[in-house]
Amino acid sequence: GEEFEFTYTDTLKNIGSDIVNLLKGNTIQLGGEIENQLPLELDLALDLLDSDGKVIAIAGPRPSQTIKSCSAEGEAEVTPLDLTIKIGEKDDLSKFESILVSFRATSGDAAGIQINEESYVQAALKLILPEGINADLKDFGFGQDSQK
Repeated sequence: GEEFEFTYTDTLKNIGSDIVNLLKGNTIQLGGEIENQLPLELDLALDLLDSDGKVIAIAGPRPSQTIKSCSAEGEAEVTPLDLTIKIGEKDDLSKFESILVSFRATSGDAAGIQINEESYVQAALKLILPEGINADLKDFGFGQDSQK
């Protein structure tokens, strides 16, 4: 119906502390494309979570994007994906542990199209660090004297 809404979330867990050192002060882009054959419009959003499962506030806006529903004829529609996460130098990522991925599905523009066992959503994703990576190898245990 016109008022249909459904939310699905998944958590990408156990992101290592080494990754946190690479992300600090960087921009992360999630690119690619999503092919949607469902008669539902999808709103995709990302949140960084701490070790207690609470959302970590970051400098930039909450990354989100709308994924088009299938066509009125039931044909899959492709939406280019471009989500950006801006991590500020002062953002506290000391407890960063996971990324919450949320999909909110709502009635799309394909009224009368039914969901069946052949309906699908397919994604081809790529992670982009447009500013590159600057790392101090000491943060990873290199270059320190060891008594082993």
